[in-house]
Amino acid sequence: MRLKTLIILGTTLSLLIVALLGVGLAWISQRQNLLMQEHYAVDDFANGVYQLELLTTDYLLNHEKRARDQWLAHHATLKEFLDTKNQISQDQTYQQLKVNLQRLRRLFLLAVGAHGESLASDQLASRERSLAGQLQSNIERIAATTTRLSGTYIRQFAKARRQLERLIWASFFVAVLFLGALWLVLAVRIIQPIRQLGQRIQRFGNDPGFRLRSPRQDEIGDLSRSFDQLADRLQVSTVSVEELEAEVEIRKESEAALRRSEKNLVASQRLAHIGSWELDLESDEL
Repeated sequence: MRLKTLIILGTTLSLLIVALLGVGLAWISQRQNLLMQEHYAVDDFANGVYQLELLTTDYLLNHEKRARDQWLAHHATLKEFLDTKNQISQDQTYQQLKVNLQRLRRLFLLAVGAHGESLASDQLASRERSLAGQLQSNIERIAATTTRLSGTYIRQFAKARRQLERLIWASFFVAVLFLGALWLVLAVRIIQPIRQLGQRIQRFGNDPGFRLRSPRQDEIGDLSRSFDQLADRLQVSTVSVEELEAEVEIRKESEAALRRSEKNLVASQRLAHIGSWELDLESDEL
């Protein structure tokens, strides 16, 4: 495998791992935020139920129109919240809360109607106590259901938090393993071959006939083959220079011998009282 392909593959794998971890972290974080929002919404609903309980007690004690109107307005707000939740949530607990809230409204209207009936005081008191008990029981049932729902969201939030922590630790270990594997690949495929290539090139300084002859089919193999070609051309050039230097040395020796011969010839002619001339046949000049 060529180094370029290896680098592209490693980069792509790194980006893929980072993208998957990012998606996982984003999904868990978003789920945590949604669960926390649901928990806060249920807490607000529980506070609304508590306020409704106070308004119920206020009306049963005073039978004022103000308390009745506040109770009905507050009940409408809680019902609107449950209607919205039933549209966007598949949790049957919200449907159960809506049924209990509707039953609570019917009981409250019965209590309002009973106060306007012409009954004996003892019968009216008995009826109001009965309705008050039913109202209180129904409110407690709604409060218990709300508390259970809030606890469910708290447990789900804690579970999502544990998942986030596990994913963070898993990301850390995956990163460590990936970096270790990447370093191993780099050491085996790049660092060690380059170090060996440098050592073999140093050997060429002592042995000009040495060649790398790498069997690798990657960039390092291409570099080795290029070096071998350069070494071949350098060796040819070196041989040519050596031959030229030898030829020059031979010519120098020949010229020196020729000068010695001419010098000896001149000396011999001087002793023999003879000389030598050159005749130009074309011009007939001596």
